[in-house]
Amino acid sequence: MTEQGYNSDFRPVQFNETTNANHNHSLLLANIPIVEGGNTPGTVEGMLYRQFLFDANEGNQGENPFLSLDRLQIYQETSGNLGGTFVSGVGFVATGQHLVYDLDATGDHWIALNAGLSSGSGKSDVEVLIPNSFFDPSVPYVYLYSAFGLQGDGWRSDSGNEEWAVAGGQSGRGGGSKGRSQY
Repeated sequence: MTEQGYNSDFRPVQFNETTNANHNHSLLLANIPIVEGGNTPGTVEGMLYRQFLFDANEGNQGENPFLSLDRLQIYQETSGNLGGTFVSGVGFVATGQHLVYDLDATGDHWIALNAGLSSGSGKSDVEVLIPNSFFDPSVPYVYLYSAFGLQGDGWRSDSGNEEWAVAGGQSGRGGGSKGRSQY
């Protein structure tokens, strides 16, 4: 099975996103934590990064704990309720958003995830750090689009919802202590 989706206040959803507003909603740039690099492998000491958290939510036992993250694109926009017109690699048709990050910017890339290493459902398995300098502080909303399972057998999504989050939640919304976007 493959999955794709993005966070938004727009309803109905376009792809495999959950319709529950507690788990799929707009994300303000101001609510995405900033962490300083240097203590995390692959980061530059003193450089600031925006932190996104991911829960693979695949079965960590059984036949297929593996999942491919095939698309990861982050956009900024002036509105938090865009939807229904998203095209991978393009963004939202006929809007003024700009692409902040694209996993495939330099070629077709994918990331192999192993839910067998998971800390359990509802807990983040992976931390994604994007340089803070990529973001425009004057554009308030952030959209995170992702697609999973495109690598075929052995890498397909076949369990729960894949969940992106930011630490600390946002605007009093979100599941538990994290604002989540589920697909």
